[in-house]
Amino acid sequence: MRIGGVLEFGREGHTFSRTKQRNNSLLNAMGQPVSEVAILAHLAGLSREAYGTMFSLDDETLEAGGKSILESRGAWASSCSRPAPVLGMRVTH
Repeated sequence: MRIGGVLEFGREGHTFSRTKQRNNSLLNAMGQPVSEVAILAHLAGLSREAYGTMFSLDDETLEAGGKSILESRGAWASSCSRPAPVLGMRVTH
């Protein structure tokens, strides 16, 4: 199994992929092993746990979010019509 993507550092894109193996699992665009240090400096100290909390969705997270929406009984929908001050945008239906 292999998963990959392009990380943008500054204005330059860098292609990485990760394979399911114990050693040398981070690969560059040419399939060559790359040290984890190659990307750590660009992540500004963001740990795997912090990244997972902010960006990852799994079955448990989706289920809990769905339950929360159902339990709000309309409060969620009304909150969508209010401005989102942090993002500076308004959600419309």
